[in-house]
Amino acid sequence: MTYKALLLVLKKHKAYSRYKDTHHPAYRKAARAADEAIKSAKKKFESQLASNIKNDSKSFCAYVNSRCKARVKVGTLVAENGEMVTEAVEMSEQLNEYFTSVFTRENLSQMPSADTVNTDTDTVYRSDINIDPVSVLNKLNRLRSDKAAGPDELSPRVLKEITEEICEPLTIILQRSIDEGSIPDDWRNANISPIYKKGGKAQAANYRPGPPGIPGIPGNPSSQEFPREFPGIAEFSAGICGNFKNFQI
Repeated sequence: MTYKALLLVLKKHKAYSRYKDTHHPAYRKAARAADEAIKSAKKKFESQLASNIKNDSKSFCAYVNSRCKARVKVGTLVAENGEMVTEAVEMSEQLNEYFTSVFTRENLSQMPSADTVNTDTDTVYRSDINIDPVSVLNKLNRLRSDKAAGPDELSPRVLKEITEEICEPLTIILQRSIDEGSIPDDWRNANISPIYKKGGKAQAANYRPGPPGIPGIPGNPSSQEFPREFPGIAEFSAGICGNFKNFQI
């Protein structure tokens, strides 16, 4: 609400306090002016949110969620033994067990062998991928401050303030991850939000896991910027980041 709209609302309240009649011409005139000012301020506010959605999507989503009338939340769940689960931690464990049980686990011991069909001499191998501090610094500077923190509870806003300090150690970690073909255990954690599908809300099977937050915001080698800067890293990261160890609801 703008300051002008606020003054008109106060004027409407004063008119009602004076005449005690909602049909009085003075009150109706003040109420009409206040309503028009509120509608204009609301329209202007929503236009600003929409125009700035690329830079501040968090505020836009928060406003949209505040206008939603239907709010689906995870309620009491029924465990396998029939007992009702009401505690937040126990419900998280219940959903975590179900989500991990439905994921496909490939049998790596029986992987079929593929014939070599690519004879291109320009093929990029893992040993050819070198992470340099300049590229890591560019990636850190592209972080969006309005994004939520991951399981490490490090806000992108904080990371952008200390880019110079963490650029060098992060470069070492990423390069070692590429060289060894593995990632730190902490980067295998992800925050999963349960999304209600249909059916009884007390059954964990009636929820699906939402898109996982990529673990370790600065340490995601498969993010949008890295494949453009380091050819071949997308294929490599798909193999080491494709399976998370556990989940945090």
